[in-house]
Amino acid sequence: MPLSPGKLVGYDDARRMFTFTMLNGAEVVQCEISSSAVDDLAGGVTGGPAGRESQFLTVRSEIEHVASAIFDDGPSDIVRIFAKALERQRKPRHAVPSIGA
Repeated sequence: MPLSPGKLVGYDDARRMFTFTMLNGAEVVQCEISSSAVDDLAGGVTGGPAGRESQFLTVRSEIEHVASAIFDDGPSDIVRIFAKALERQRKPRHAVPSIGA
C-alpha cells in the first residue's frame, strides 16, 4: 500500500539529510533522504543548505515514490533514502540490439 505525503521537517546540514514524514494510514512514518540522493534526483547540486528545501520540493513526488517503495519492501521505523537506494529503484535499461547482430 503506498504511503501518503506527510510534512516537511527540514534539512540538517550537519547530517546532510532532509527529514520529512509520510503517512501509512494514520501512522506517521519518519523519512530521511541524503543530500546526494536529492542531488541525483534533481539532476545537480543545489546552491547549498539554503536551497535544499526548494530542491526537495522540486522532486518531492519522486522522493515520496521511492520512500513508499522502500517502506513496502520492509516496513521500518525510519525510511532512509541514499543514492544507492535510488539505483535499486530504477528499472534496468534494456540494451538496443545493434543492426546485423
